[in-house]
Amino acid sequence: MSKFKESREKYLELKKLYDENKIGKDEFKKSLRELVIKDSNGILWSIGEKSGKWYYLENNKWIEGVPEELKMIECSQCHFLNPSGAKICGKCGNFLEKKELRCPNCKSIITSGYNYCPYCGYQIGKKEISGLKKREIISLNLKSFFMFFGGIGIFLGIIFGAYYGVTQTYSFPINKLPQALQNIRGGLKGGMLFGVGGAIFGFLVTGFIGWLFSLLYNFVSFLFGGTVFITKDY
Repeated sequence: MSKFKESREKYLELKKLYDENKIGKDEFKKSLRELVIKDSNGILWSIGEKSGKWYYLENNKWIEGVPEELKMIECSQCHFLNPSGAKICGKCGNFLEKKELRCPNCKSIITSGYNYCPYCGYQIGKKEISGLKKREIISLNLKSFFMFFGGIGIFLGIIFGAYYGVTQTYSFPINKLPQALQNIRGGLKGGMLFGVGGAIFGFLVTGFIGWLFSLLYNFVSFLFGGTVFITKDY
């Protein structure tokens, strides 16, 4: 414990005894004089008899102030009180002066403002509840969603294209195609050809839908914030 905090606790004990009339005024004042502290700069500090505040001696006058040791910096991440001048939180490693902070779970450096670590899903500044982790999706990767939905489109395109090429159930839009393509419909060759065409068409159409969806989600997230999912590790 620092000498300032120790002196403060002794003052509170003396003040309680004085208020309860267990010690007299003279004894109380005498005990307070014994609590005078000299800091690292040679400045004398004393606690006010009535106010309980700190005062430093300058030109033979006691002036109210706060010792440098007591000018604590509260960590925005874990709320730990750090001494004046500290750059990094002594408890969680968070940067106290910069706009970055360090995730207490995976130690990744992330930009302040996140409620959850984008790397591991840890809830910043709060404890996890019953092993649950909250993961926040801030934005979607446009290329990734285009390829994912495009892959689904390939699968569906092959199925429907092959069925359309093998059968002659539906005439639209076959009548819009060249005559050569219309003639091969109704057999294995038609099923293969239309299956390939359906795969290409499905990839482009569903891929564009996925790209459009992710673009819309990113825009909404920009305006109102991302989506939070609760997950649990087993």
